[in-house]
Amino acid sequence: MGEGEGCVEKLKRIPLWIVDHPLTSLGLILLVTAFFALQIPRLEIDASAEGLMVEKDPARVYYEGIKKKFGSDNLSIVVIKAPDVFAPEVLGMIQRLSVALKNDLDQISDLLGYFDWALNEQCFQYDECDRLVPFINAGKAVMQVEYTLDPNQFCVRANAMNFNSMKKHLGLDAYRVPCR
Repeated sequence: MGEGEGCVEKLKRIPLWIVDHPLTSLGLILLVTAFFALQIPRLEIDASAEGLMVEKDPARVYYEGIKKKFGSDNLSIVVIKAPDVFAPEVLGMIQRLSVALKNDLDQISDLLGYFDWALNEQCFQYDECDRLVPFINAGKAVMQVEYTLDPNQFCVRANAMNFNSMKKHLGLDAYRVPCR
């Protein structure tokens, strides 16, 4: 009898032992279950990007550099789907893409140099539009949308600040009232 056949025979005995000793089997199952249940408070789930990468992996080093540079690991990825991404027309399209900072007023001073323009929602409603002035001072556009205020409540100030503002419905349908 080979070594593999001996293992099979031993495995066949386990269900028979369980049937012959039901209370002992139940006790063992409860003991094992209790042991693992007591480990739940110690359980840690790491869903971060770093947790999925090897420590010296070039992708992780690059990721950590971006995180350090921008102060956050909130990333956006732009995917270009084309038969040949190196074709001149595709490369031209990629070059024309612009990057906007959306509703992140707290990081404007840190990120101004990395974004081409800003998109903000409801800064007049919450009286925080002055925080977007660094974009205007840097010669960059500010696109701004209000949903609840009437245009006569914000357009004069938006135009004076050189914002491109408009009123839209919150459902983002075709309705719009531009300030300019």
